[in-house]
Amino acid sequence: MGVGYKIKDFFTDSEMERKREQYKSLVKKINKKLSTVEKKIELFKDNFDNELNNLILYHDDGSGMLLSTYMDKLAIFSTDTKKLLDYYEEIYADIKQKLKIAQERLEYYQKQCQLEDQQQKEITE
Repeated sequence: MGVGYKIKDFFTDSEMERKREQYKSLVKKINKKLSTVEKKIELFKDNFDNELNNLILYHDDGSGMLLSTYMDKLAIFSTDTKKLLDYYEEIYADIKQKLKIAQERLEYYQKQCQLEDQQQKEITE
């Protein structure tokens, strides 16, 4: 009897099993995307810090209107770049939240599949 169950289960998937596989795939894709976004954010931060340091350290120390314009543009660059970084970090947090939801659903469907398997075994025994 147990062999028949295994053969039947091998050829047919329940709705819970399909959902489980769907969420496994989704969690895998989100984890991959999350690591990519994390690397890009770190690279962006490093490049921003380096560029800002270069702009601050190596500007022409001339006086007058040119220097004040330069410092104004530097402040705008810094502010805009920090806003962009905040936006990226917001996207990163959103992806992490979606990952958490997908993992919770995956766990639910895994438990449901285990219950189905246990019920099927009880029926066939």
